[in-house]
Amino acid sequence: MKLSALLLTALTLVLISCDSGQDGDSAASIPVVFGECKNSLESYSAAAAEAGETFPECVIVNYDGDTGILKIEHQNAVFNCCIADLAAYASIDTGIITVTESEIFENDAACNCVCPYDISYEVPDVDTGEYTVNINNTIQFKINLSEQSTVTYCPD
Repeated sequence: MKLSALLLTALTLVLISCDSGQDGDSAASIPVVFGECKNSLESYSAAAAEAGETFPECVIVNYDGDTGILKIEHQNAVFNCCIADLAAYASIDTGIITVTESEIFENDAACNCVCPYDISYEVPDVDTGEYTVNINNTIQFKINLSEQSTVTYCPD
């Protein structure tokens, strides 16, 4: 598991160093707020887990055209159970908003389990227009901030 965490960190660093921002800047670190592991919540019972019930992963995007802030809520994002913190890095380049979410471990102590978390962060300085949102290179969807201020995307 330590090797997996090390590889994830290395991949994140490579992605960040290769990505360029809207004005040629590299991806900027943005503050992340996240809740507790949902596997430990009373509402998520052992019986539900054994029946194969899961939390659906969704991304909710809210745009404030006055401030240029794009708030992203990533619901049921799956991360290691033993994270100390989460980090996010965002860039905007030619109609593509790229966000990389990454785990931070205390003393590199990843556990052999994963949990769904709700996380949120804000991407500043977003102009109105059409974009492709790319989160962790696994979730990708199109938005038109000239026409929509709120978008919900739930991958299948």
